[in-house]
Amino acid sequence: MKGLSIHEGIAIGNAWVIQNEPVEILIEKNHLACKHEKAEMDRFNRCLEEVKAHLSQLKSVTEETLGEDEALIFEAQLCILRDPVFYEKATGRIFNDNCSAERAVLYCKNDITKEFDKISDDLLRERLNDIHDVMDRLIRQLLGIEVGRTPNNQAANVLVTEDLNPSEMITLDESIVGVILEEGSASSHVSIIARAKEIPMLIGVKGACQKIQSDQLLILDGYAGEILLNPDKKVVLDFENKKQARFGVKAKWLEGLKNKATATKDNHPVTLSGNIGVFEEANQLRAYGGKEVGLLRTELFFMSQNHFPTETEQTTFYKSMLHFFSQGVSIRTLDIGGDKSLPYCKMPKEKNPFLGMRGIRHSLKHIDIFKTQLRAILKASAYGNIKIIFPMITTKEEVLESKKILESCMNELAIEGVAFDGEIPIGIMIETPGAVMIADLLAKEVDFFSIGTNDLCQYTYAADRMNPDVSNAYPYYGLSMLRLINKTIEEARRAGIPVSVCGEMSSNPTLALILIGLGVKELSVFPQSILAVKKAIGEYNAREMEELAKKMLVLTEPEDVQRLMRLYQPSC
Repeated sequence: MKGLSIHEGIAIGNAWVIQNEPVEILIEKNHLACKHEKAEMDRFNRCLEEVKAHLSQLKSVTEETLGEDEALIFEAQLCILRDPVFYEKATGRIFNDNCSAERAVLYCKNDITKEFDKISDDLLRERLNDIHDVMDRLIRQLLGIEVGRTPNNQAANVLVTEDLNPSEMITLDESIVGVILEEGSASSHVSIIARAKEIPMLIGVKGACQKIQSDQLLILDGYAGEILLNPDKKVVLDFENKKQARFGVKAKWLEGLKNKATATKDNHPVTLSGNIGVFEEANQLRAYGGKEVGLLRTELFFMSQNHFPTETEQTTFYKSMLHFFSQGVSIRTLDIGGDKSLPYCKMPKEKNPFLGMRGIRHSLKHIDIFKTQLRAILKASAYGNIKIIFPMITTKEEVLESKKILESCMNELAIEGVAFDGEIPIGIMIETPGAVMIADLLAKEVDFFSIGTNDLCQYTYAADRMNPDVSNAYPYYGLSMLRLINKTIEEARRAGIPVSVCGEMSSNPTLALILIGLGVKELSVFPQSILAVKKAIGEYNAREMEELAKKMLVLTEPEDVQRLMRLYQPSC
């Protein structure tokens, strides 16, 4: 079985299969009729306060262990329970319709669900998952059913279930070493928590609850996105060794590579920075020795708020990142649309959101939001080395319009007497084949390129990278991708501007070697990958990487490509 890997790693343990019983069925089985409105109100109020207290505790624990951004998930749920409209509707059901407290909450949940069913945006619907989570929690509290579960076997367990909510993910039993979900999305709060807790997790594993039985031994391979059922002793031993080797080497890397400069075996320097979006990732990047942010995904900061962050709030956030990473922070302006949205921002309903109002298109349509962010970035630029990256550029006109708006922000700040970097470097994301084809024109308008391999790959192969059913349809090392990347690098070289690469491709040690061989001197990787990539780079001469890249650009048979890549696998 296969799934989409949310966090890499290897988990070996007994399956703990849970098929959730819907609260509707639990109510039918357990609830009592409303006998007296006042008594029912007292029960509702008591359980409501108990759930609030528990969520407040979860918020505190999450903030201490994972960070402020993850804790905001539970603050959002507390806001739902504090909402006077919800309270009025629930108590109105109790008094006016003679409803039991749990049925009153269920009616509220169903009413909200009907409204959200009209919304097609996946990330905005993530807000509905929070509502379901907190409503179900309150219903279970009213029914006297324990929230949270513990496996019978306290040895290593891999949880297998349809889906999880954030509160369940944050309170997972310590025996859980991996998670397999039939549903889920890469951008959900559950996925964010899994990455922050560094728990190997696969999502989109269809039929997992039927195909896997409780107590069945399994291996979750988060690197390959695969599940191995009933492995024999030799396979288990191989994966245990692989797991221990990675863990042991990782510990050595922290000591031996953390503070070493990144360079090839023959001492050609490579700039290695990190992709981050929230404080937890910033902490991880620093722990692995990262000193520079190559891609600050500001949409994740926007997602953690319940309103569009003000100019002051954004300035404070960007300055805090500069405090952590004095060597520099490359800030990508708001990149929403497609699979990313904000709960407080109404996005247009689109048949093909990945081809619609996303990235720079959204910013150029909502100039007030765009200018607020640009002014905040400029203000922060007075305190350190900041670069600006415009996302999802497809035409020269988009670059010119974006620069014009940036210039107007500079003029405003100058009149106001506010300090900023008047020579702030401007870059663009190269994420579509169309942008590659006019890279020569775009290069004349900017200071650098940043190749976003995730989107470039899915647009090149017309394959949704969020869909596990087509995960094999877009190899990063495919000839189409490599030729597009090579052309981008060549046009940048002619224009005399640098190129960086961010995304999953640059975070793969072997693929990073190919990118460097093509001429890339700057890689921005996921924090947990920085040491593996650094080690791989140090094992080869620059000429060896160039030879690898040249061969990859001419090989046409998949088996030949795989054979060559195996020769350049990292030593551990």
